[in-house]
Amino acid sequence: MKSLAVLSAVERLSPLVLRVLGQNPGPVTLQGTNTYLVGRGPDVALVDTGEPGNIQYKDLLSSVLQDYHLTIRLVILTHFHPDHSGGYLGVCRGLGITAPCYKIPHPHDSAIFGEETTKGFINPEHGLEVQMSGAHLTIYRTPGHTCDSLSVFMKEEEALFCGDTILGASSASFDDYSSYMKTLKFYEALNPRVIYTGHGVCESPETISKYIQHRQSRENMILAGIREFGRPVSLEEIVAKVYKEDNILHIPALVVKATEVTKSIAEKLLIDGTVEMVGDLWKAK
Repeated sequence: MKSLAVLSAVERLSPLVLRVLGQNPGPVTLQGTNTYLVGRGPDVALVDTGEPGNIQYKDLLSSVLQDYHLTIRLVILTHFHPDHSGGYLGVCRGLGITAPCYKIPHPHDSAIFGEETTKGFINPEHGLEVQMSGAHLTIYRTPGHTCDSLSVFMKEEEALFCGDTILGASSASFDDYSSYMKTLKFYEALNPRVIYTGHGVCESPETISKYIQHRQSRENMILAGIREFGRPVSLEEIVAKVYKEDNILHIPALVVKATEVTKSIAEKLLIDGTVEMVGDLWKAK
């Protein structure tokens, strides 16, 4: 694993963007979840709310709002994963936030937020435009990492808030490989000047093409790996072979992510007709 850049708990990234770290570093979350306050102020949008029950984050966000004299008038949740949306109820209740919240529905929403809260979410159509003080935001439906993933484009800075579709100095996982690649190609067409990631450092637009190339390379490696076995193989065997040089196989959480990625790519290969299932095993045709 590469050493990670040190990120400040709070950092002014631009005149319109403050990053507030989620205070939850780890192998999967890297330096912690990036949450963003967007707008010139005093009214701002909050993009993502951190993990559930993280008092450190709630207190940090509260102090930032006070120090910078900001009020959250809009909340945007990039996807349902707990480290991005799990803090929604605690943050809103703890800080008295009553702002509308944009979130694409996910089957797990009711279990995470409760039925009444889920009903109150606004399901944004693709290309929905919202205005915050000094910031014109467009919300896009960008599935792949999860089925409910959304992204936000800020016109003034040509900036993309991408949730976990792209990570700073790392690669991302996804639930649906085909949808994920379509989203990356949509990002390419959008051509942002800066990418505000869900974890890690900000990224340049060149990262998008690197991600596409990396995923296509990984797809080729998985197909080659299945062929090299010359027999039906399990996902675990494929992961051990394909990720042998990535130095992650000793970290259980990353092995889980690698297995999810491998399964999604293998399912795409199955649709392509280059592999087949033998029971619950995979075999090259």
